[in-house]
Amino acid sequence: MFLSTHENNLDKKGRVSVPASFRSYLTSQGYNGFIGYPSFNNPSIEACSQSRIEQLSDSIDALNPFEE
Repeated sequence: MFLSTHENNLDKKGRVSVPASFRSYLTSQGYNGFIGYPSFNNPSIEACSQSRIEQLSDSIDALNPFEE
């Protein structure tokens, strides 16, 4: 897992660069990419690997649908 803050600009095609250390970590985990989404708590974009999204999905599926 890695945590840090990077401020990047979008290029002319609307892309943002991903730091090399992040890319190498994701590749070592067998995934050559990440999923970005708007933060629920901050005015930012958060990102994680596909395996983290699967963990979140599994934990949501384990919840009782009738609880608040």
